[in-house]
Amino acid sequence: MIDTAKFEFFIIREALSKLKERDSSNCNGVVFYGNGFYLRDNFHSTGVRIKFNLERRVFWVELSLPKFVQGHNVFGTNRLLVLCCEVIERVYACLGIELSERAWGQIKKSRIRLKRLDIACSFRVGSPGNVSAALECLFECMRAESRNWSAHGAAHTESVYNRQHSRRVSDKFYNKHKELLVNKIPLAVKCREMLMESAKSIVRYEVTFRAAELKSLNLEFADQWNRKVVKELLISRIKRLKLSGQFNSSEDVSSPAYLNDSSKMFLGLWSKGADLHVYKNCKTLLRARSALIESCGIDVFKKARSRKFLDLGAMLSVENVIFSAPKRLVRKGVIFGLS
Repeated sequence: MIDTAKFEFFIIREALSKLKERDSSNCNGVVFYGNGFYLRDNFHSTGVRIKFNLERRVFWVELSLPKFVQGHNVFGTNRLLVLCCEVIERVYACLGIELSERAWGQIKKSRIRLKRLDIACSFRVGSPGNVSAALECLFECMRAESRNWSAHGAAHTESVYNRQHSRRVSDKFYNKHKELLVNKIPLAVKCREMLMESAKSIVRYEVTFRAAELKSLNLEFADQWNRKVVKELLISRIKRLKLSGQFNSSEDVSSPAYLNDSSKMFLGLWSKGADLHVYKNCKTLLRARSALIESCGIDVFKKARSRKFLDLGAMLSVENVIFSAPKRLVRKGVIFGLS
């Protein structure tokens, strides 16, 4: 799917004359801040900054396209040109201009130039616990091979980057559900809970292409992109990474919020296979054991179910990738341009 994009597009004559005066009275009440203004979508309280250069006669904007048009970026469309045109239409509407066929012809003739583009897909890994385990394994394997990877996260690895600060192209694997707990899906979005549930057991993979890389790939204009191009680029990047390694499958044990820190710690150790029975004389552990039996029905002195090893290369493989939105979400009208 298409996610974040930075692109520029042509300013038609009617908009140019309005922007030269920069008077809110003839610009549909728009408030200008230097060479820019804010455009609101239907889901978020904060607007997207639209900038313009009158000498070059271009607008430019950087935003998550699916978040802007549908309120979320869990799944989305690969139709880049359609997404860009939707944003362009809303920019001009914000200035009180309805684009005619002739105006659209001028914009498309000048072409929509890309300065950055993020494309993404997801991998099914079976459970929320496997998401964290797969990311931990990924980072450990890459670090062992002395590759230029970095990781972020508090208790667990939540995101893993390859060449994070590259000016050309970078890769990112991350826990989409954890990200949504911070950057929440707006309440106005349809099937919000279904989207959150869909994100629980997937590892998200994103590739960021910047201007220099887009130019070298001969993909610097929006009309050069389609579903086939997006899919081929993602497959190429995944194969190029040559992922390998094994990790223990992990079935997440939900711990009640009211558990204290020591109980949560012992529950985490037990779920990872630690033999806590040998420390049965520890009073803190005994108290935690009683609390866990009462609240979760789990006796940490008994062994957790044996876990099987999973292959990282198979789990994060082309065969296991999700390129399109699930049909149930498409039928619900949650995905822009596909309902």
